[in-house]
Amino acid sequence: MKRIGTSSNKESVFKNEDMKNSQYENCNLENTEYYQVNLKNSSFVGSNIRNMNMSNCNVSQSKFRNINFRSSSYADLNLSGSKFSLVILGGVQFKDTSLGENKYPISFNRCDLEGSTISSSNLKNMEIENCDIAGMKVNSIPMEKLLALYNKVKS
Repeated sequence: MKRIGTSSNKESVFKNEDMKNSQYENCNLENTEYYQVNLKNSSFVGSNIRNMNMSNCNVSQSKFRNINFRSSSYADLNLSGSKFSLVILGGVQFKDTSLGENKYPISFNRCDLEGSTISSSNLKNMEIENCDIAGMKVNSIPMEKLLALYNKVKS
């Protein structure tokens, strides 16, 4: 990412300034850039930060509520221990993801994943409990047929 060139660097560039505890309200900060700044405990409320680009940033323990992340891109992230509630995931794709070095399991509770596909993935020791599996297929075989065959062999 390149730094923005300005018409007058003296007026537009702030370096080594202590601006903590400042408040900005109804300000136009369009096309501004922040390099090596400390925004710890900062808040953005009712703000338009569309097309924002964040790289090499620590946002651990941050909270995002009622946020429109539509068509955003996430790559090379560590989301370990994160919680997602009341999230709309239509059209979202997960590729080349893992449970990390410690293999902490992921869980889905009360999720509507109808019509979704899991392919070329490691599902060892995965459990599906108390779920509506109508129409679900494993390697193109309907789950109802697999369970019927299992129950027939089991009895």
